[in-house]
Amino acid sequence: PSTIDMTIRRLGATVRERRKSNGMTQIQLARIAGVSVRSIRDLECGTAANFRLSTLVRVMDALDLKSIQIESS
Repeated sequence: PSTIDMTIRRLGATVRERRKSNGMTQIQLARIAGVSVRSIRDLECGTAANFRLSTLVRVMDALDLKSIQIESS
C-alpha cells in the first residue's frame, strides 16, 4: 500500500478508537457530525480515499478532537 493509503488507514483507526472511547456507535457519530453512516464506516475502514475535508472536520468536531496525530507503524 502507498503512504497515502497507510495514512488514511491510521486516520480511520484513530477516529474509530476515539468514537468507541466516547461510547458512540457509528450511527450516533454520523448524526452528531451531520454526515452519512457510510462516510463514517468508510473513514474508519480506511476506504474513504475521496472523503471531503469538510467531512473530516465535522467528524473531528463531533468527537471533540482539536487535532489528530497519526503515528506511523
